Amino acid sequence: MPKNNKKQSSIGDQIRATREKLGVSQESLARMIGCSYMTVHRWENGVGEPGTLHAVLIDALHSVADDSPDIGARLEKTVGTHGLGYTVYTLLDTAHGRKP
Repeated sequence: MPKNNKKQSSIGDQIRATREKLGVSQESLARMIGCSYMTVHRWENGVGEPGTLHAVLIDALHSVADDSPDIGARLEKTVGTHGLGYTVYTLLDTAHGRKP
């Protein structure tokens, strides 16, 4: 197996771990970060990798999930109506110790 596929698989494993830590589906994670569920599915299965914006959002979601275990549920309920901006707003507020 080429090294590049191993790297992508590792990134896919990290994305899956983040999604599972949040307790959300591929579709919900996709809505939270502003992409399609098929894109999340591909990343998790080692087909491609997220660009910078999506990688930063996934990393931020993973980081705040430790301190705010309910963030996945909160975002899942509201991101459909508020869009990607709500994810960013929630992440920033959570990082500063506030619950939106």
